[in-house]
Amino acid sequence: MIGGDQSFGAGHYNKTPIEEVLPVFMDAPTDLKFSALCLVFVIDKSSSMTTRYTDKSKLELAKIAAFSAVELLNPTDQVGIVTFDSRFKWTVPIMSAGERQTIADKLTRIREGGGTELYSALEEALAGLRNVEASRKHVIVLSDGMTNDADFQTLVESASASGISVSTVAIGTDSDKELLQSIAVWGQGRSYYTDNPDTIPRIFTGETKILTKELLSETPVQPLQTAPHDMLRGIDTETLPMIDGQVITYPKPGAQMIFRTVQGPLLSAWQYGLGRSVAFTSDLSGRWGKEWVRWEHYGQFVAQIVKWAQRQETDREYRAAIERKGETGTFVVDVTDRQQHFINHLNLTANIISPAGDSQVFLLEQTAPGRYQTSFPAEEIGAYYCNLFGAQTTEMNRSEVFGFGIPYTDEFSQTGVNMELLQQLADITHGQVLNVDDTRTNIFTAAADVKNNGKALWPYLSGLFLVLLLIDVTVRKIFTTFF
Repeated sequence: MIGGDQSFGAGHYNKTPIEEVLPVFMDAPTDLKFSALCLVFVIDKSSSMTTRYTDKSKLELAKIAAFSAVELLNPTDQVGIVTFDSRFKWTVPIMSAGERQTIADKLTRIREGGGTELYSALEEALAGLRNVEASRKHVIVLSDGMTNDADFQTLVESASASGISVSTVAIGTDSDKELLQSIAVWGQGRSYYTDNPDTIPRIFTGETKILTKELLSETPVQPLQTAPHDMLRGIDTETLPMIDGQVITYPKPGAQMIFRTVQGPLLSAWQYGLGRSVAFTSDLSGRWGKEWVRWEHYGQFVAQIVKWAQRQETDREYRAAIERKGETGTFVVDVTDRQQHFINHLNLTANIISPAGDSQVFLLEQTAPGRYQTSFPAEEIGAYYCNLFGAQTTEMNRSEVFGFGIPYTDEFSQTGVNMELLQQLADITHGQVLNVDDTRTNIFTAAADVKNNGKALWPYLSGLFLVLLLIDVTVRKIFTTFF
């Protein structure tokens, strides 16, 4: 995957199968520092926004979207909302994003109006942002209709030069998609189009996540090489071209980070299943990667990335066996050529991923002709993946992946009856081991050895009790009769 302002996490690919395949995580790390952000929404409330979709109108969905975005902001951030039809209004003056109840109350009072006059509303929002102290200032414009002609380019480019970025959302086929897309380009932001108003909340929250989690960095930085790789064969990497921006990611365990910047991985690669995947977090266009496009090795670099990621044929066969004894697993592989001749003296490495997702790398030792072996911890229940690869391309054209599963704990592997233990328990307690086929009537009766010492007193005590009971009843009867 190649980077860009709508790629990786900025393109909402996080938590998707694409992220699972790639060698980098797309969600921003949780330890990023909070930054002072001022976000202003410019929302169309013209009469066309009352068009209902399912059970809600476009305007109601826009209100929900705006508040959902506010909930993602930090209390230290600031937010404002400008609504417009033929005129504009600061529905929510710029205030702390922590005042959510106040913001919600003001959002509920928004009512639809007449026409669509975007320029004056956008001009007012940008003017309001210029007077705010914040490290980042951003505007999100939402409209579903056409607007009057005006010099939007000069207005937005001037704001962009002062550090204010603008993104746009066009709703429906009647919207001025070309203008809104141009505004996003002039404002160094992102443009969205949807003909399904139900997606407005997702667009707003996605755009806000990009801002709050700092998924994009558009600061010029110098890349550095951190590891050699076959993709770089024959390319001088001592001085790499500058990049003007990248998507913020961080590497997965087991992935190889080849280029990096102070913002994180730039070029990463790994083996996924039977295939390979590569992540280049900057773009290869005139926005962030113009120096790379001009680089003398650009064509060779891109070609070798594609060639490396393609499935490679091998003239070797790998027969692996994985077994477990106790809490230790053993990985054994036999390597032969097509003529079934053993191949010796290889430097093979196994990257073993446990069921918990932890990755460990082990070197294999040659123990016999063509046979290589290593041991690894196998304490967890679940699936293990063994990725076998060579230190050099000449030793192994492509990595091989083998699987191994532990479906249950060791206690379930013993299905017989431990007669020795049962007999020992019976002897200690003076009992016996019974056969399930031998049905006895006295199976629950203990064979107690009872001895009688002296004469039993219970018959005499029982008689004495009955005599005393009769005397007590007689005395009570006489007392109640005469007294």
